[in-house]
Amino acid sequence: MAPSADHLPPRYDVAFRWAPTDVVDLHDPTGTFVRAFVESFELAFAGRSPEWGYPGFREAAPGDIDSLVAGRLVSPSYSTDLAGTYFFRPLRREDDGLFTTMVLCRSDVQSVRKNPEDPSREWLNTSYPEWTFPAVIRFERTPGALPAVDRGGTARGANRDVFGAWRVVDYIRQSVGGRRYINDEAECDRIGRNAEIPRQPNDFAPRPWPAMEPSPGWQIFPSA
Repeated sequence: MAPSADHLPPRYDVAFRWAPTDVVDLHDPTGTFVRAFVESFELAFAGRSPEWGYPGFREAAPGDIDSLVAGRLVSPSYSTDLAGTYFFRPLRREDDGLFTTMVLCRSDVQSVRKNPEDPSREWLNTSYPEWTFPAVIRFERTPGALPAVDRGGTARGANRDVFGAWRVVDYIRQSVGGRRYINDEAECDRIGRNAEIPRQPNDFAPRPWPAMEPSPGWQIFPSA
């Protein structure tokens, strides 16, 4: 599994890849803010604590972030080893004064350690190559410090506070079946297959599929 230097929850080895679209520049303050929050939420959700997010995540998150990441519907996979790559593709955005709502399509590849007693079938490797299950983030561009401009790099996560003064009002990790974003579900489905995910059958195997390199990744800044 990943080294602790990546600041990942225990038994959790995941990288994030973002598909560029004309909805947002992934490197400008808005793109940096959205990437940092969404990735932080996944880490916090896996670790059941906001402390697993990037520096500044708790301050940028809604006030009920502790209960949000504790989750009423937590995947059983988070009780065991998990490796994989999560993909996000910005679909659309709405700007309303100081507020922005952005919808992201998701897909992923993941391996879950299911059978530690059987080395030949230890890992269940599964891919979800279709763009689907949109995530929805709504945030306020609060007056004050802008989020950072991060040009990307080799690091899996941000090791500095890139959130600035902006704050998330609401976040839906997976919008499934609700009426409010049903059209977005359809639009994500219409995109079709994520070409970055290899065509390989889901199966049990002795080893997990390795996490891919992060994209665009994060710049590495010296510790203060």
